[in-house]
Amino acid sequence: MALSKKDKDYIVNKVVEILKSEDKEKLVDALRQEVFSRKKKQNNKEHPDDVVYAVIQAIEELYG
Repeated sequence: MALSKKDKDYIVNKVVEILKSEDKEKLVDALRQEVFSRKKKQNNKEHPDDVVYAVIQAIEELYG
């Protein structure tokens, strides 16, 4: 998936927003549901939120 500058900016801003939030767990859970729901409906087409979720999961694994 080639990302445009707009998509890259969206991903960075969204990750930072979620990680800084006091409701981080709630936002990550909602994002997970959205990503998995969209995957079922769109036959695995990628969306920038898929990358956001993957980055957050990676950060959580690295830093807890």
